[in-house]
Amino acid sequence: VQASDGRYRFDFERAAAVCAWSEMARELPAIPVRRPALLVAALQEIYVTPAVRDGLAALLGDQLSVLDLDCGHMVYWDCFDEVAGALRTFLGTP
Repeated sequence: VQASDGRYRFDFERAAAVCAWSEMARELPAIPVRRPALLVAALQEIYVTPAVRDGLAALLGDQLSVLDLDCGHMVYWDCFDEVAGALRTFLGTP
């Protein structure tokens, strides 16, 4: 949306953002079944901590694939080609 100062900003509901952050701040969930999982981590951000990596590795073992990207948290914007390629490989599509 274009703001009164002429700049464009994301249009979002503050209450929804607060709710989303509260969900992301929880402990890692117990994953009852080991399935292949892909973790795409933005190295310029603090969201994927060593504790998160260790916890997922402990839960998933060799089923966990990790892609570290030197970008901000909007990995699909900052590194679109890398993310798309990783998803194609992970999902087994050409």
